[in-house]
Amino acid sequence: MNEFNLIEQAKKGDRKAFEQIFTAQNKQLYHTAYSYVHNREDTLDIIQETACIAYLSINKLRKNEYFGTWLTRILINEAYKVLRKKKPNLVDLKDREMDSIATFSDFGDNRMMIEVGLKGMKENYQTVIRLYYFRDYSINEIADIMRRPESTVKTYLRRAKQKLRKNLEEVSHEGFSI
Repeated sequence: MNEFNLIEQAKKGDRKAFEQIFTAQNKQLYHTAYSYVHNREDTLDIIQETACIAYLSINKLRKNEYFGTWLTRILINEAYKVLRKKKPNLVDLKDREMDSIATFSDFGDNRMMIEVGLKGMKENYQTVIRLYYFRDYSINEIADIMRRPESTVKTYLRRAKQKLRKNLEEVSHEGFSI
């Protein structure tokens, strides 16, 4: 059965169909959640909460082809809820660097520097950078997820890159190209 039919079945209350379409998105959801909270336990909690919310509100999904985008928006909202509840804590930089490199090996050593550069940036800017560079979403997809016009997302991305570049130059005193 294709994804469209599974979504239709899930909207009719078929739990197995929902589990099947949700499971297909699991790896992407895990990496996206982890990029926000940087620990396995919170990541799994976010995914579980996302599954519950999505299952209970799947009838609010207007267009089935946007299921992945809709699910990602729920996940990001849940990640921000977790981050707001957590108090800032000090993390051993070496452990954090190993986690980041292991999870996002394609960015190598730069991944940790980018995470440091993202600290203190507006949530919208962090979201755009993470979705565009780490999850390979298009501007159009990010606009759908963030519920913003494409022009706004482009502005966020441009400003986020400028801010990130400035932050990274302050941290490393080396030029970065983003």
